[in-house]
Amino acid sequence: MKLAKYIFLLIWFGAVAAATATIVGAFISFPSATSTLTDGLVSYWPLNEASGTRSDSHSNSLDLTDNNTVGQGTGNVYANAADFEETNSEYLTRSSTDLLQPLSFSISMWVKPEDLTGSVTPLISKHDSMESQQSYILYYYPPTAKLYWAIYESDGAGSPGGSTPQASTGSSPMSSGSWYHIVVTCDDQNQSQLILNDGTPFTASLTDSMYQSSSDFGIGAYFSEGSPISSAYFDGLMEAVSFYNRVLTAAEITSLYNSGAGLKYTQL
Repeated sequence: MKLAKYIFLLIWFGAVAAATATIVGAFISFPSATSTLTDGLVSYWPLNEASGTRSDSHSNSLDLTDNNTVGQGTGNVYANAADFEETNSEYLTRSSTDLLQPLSFSISMWVKPEDLTGSVTPLISKHDSMESQQSYILYYYPPTAKLYWAIYESDGAGSPGGSTPQASTGSSPMSSGSWYHIVVTCDDQNQSQLILNDGTPFTASLTDSMYQSSSDFGIGAYFSEGSPISSAYFDGLMEAVSFYNRVLTAAEITSLYNSGAGLKYTQL
C-alpha cells in the first residue's frame, strides 16, 4: 500500500512540474545565445539583391548605391550574394556619415574572392588617398599575399597625419573560389583586430583615436579625390555585411561565423 502511494505521488509531482514548465514557457521568452548581436548594430546589408541599390535591413536605412551594375551570384549565408567584376569597375558606396565611423566599431562580412592578382584588392574602406580623407581600409595586397586592416589615426589633436597601425595576416590567408568570414574591429586608443574564419586575431596597437574623415564608405573600391582608383577593385562575391558601433566579443564573432554557415539578419 505504501509503495503504491509513493508511486502515485511521484506521478502527480511529475505532472505538476510538466504543467508548470509549459505555462512558464508560454509567458517567458528566454534569450537565445546570439541575442546580443543586435546590440550596437548600425547596419546589416544582406547584399542578396539581383542588382541596383543594396538595402540596409536594420533601422538606420543606410542603403548602398550600386556603381556600374554590381551583379548577383550564389551566396553562402543567403541564396544570392553581390558579385563584383573588377574588369567592369563595380563597387558599392554610401555617402559619408558619422554612423559609419565611430571611434570603436566592428565590421563582419562574408567574402569569396575570384581574383587575387593585381595591385590592391580593397574590400571595405572609408578612405581617400588625400591625407585628410583617410579613416580605415581592409584590403588584400597581392605582392605580399596578405590581408591588411589599417586604421588611420589622428595626430592627437583631431587632425589627420597620425600613424597608420595595420593588423595583417600571414601569407596567403585566402584563395580564389572559397568563402571566408572576416571580422575587423577598432577599439579606440587600444588595438585593432583582424579575424579570419573565427581564428586567432591578428592585432595592431592603437595610440590615438581614428581620424574621422568625410570620405565615402565603399565596398569593393577605395578612392582618390572622390573617385575610385582605377587599378584597385574587388573581384568576387560578398554578402551579410554588418557594422557595429562597438567591439564584438570573441563569443559573438564565433556566433556570427556559425560553424561556417553565417547568420542571416533575422537570426541575429
